[in-house]
Amino acid sequence: MFANDAKDKLAAAGPFATLDRNGDNRISRSEAGFDRKLSETFVELDADGDGFVSAAEFATGEKNRTPIGKLTQQ
Repeated sequence: MFANDAKDKLAAAGPFATLDRNGDNRISRSEAGFDRKLSETFVELDADGDGFVSAAEFATGEKNRTPIGKLTQQ
C-alpha cells in the first residue's frame, strides 16, 4: 500500500512542479488559474481548506481523477 502511495506522489510531481510557478511547494488559487481542470476543482482538492493545494493534496487528486497536469501539456 505504501509503495503505491509513493508511486502516485512521484507521478504527480512533474505536473505539480509545472503548476507551482513560484516554487513554494503549494499551488495557490492564482496559480491554479493556469489550468482549467485544477481551477474548477481547486476547493475540492484543498482538503484542509488553507487556500492552497499541497503536493499531497494534488497527488490524491491525481489518483482519484483524470490527471490534472495533462491539461497543462496541451
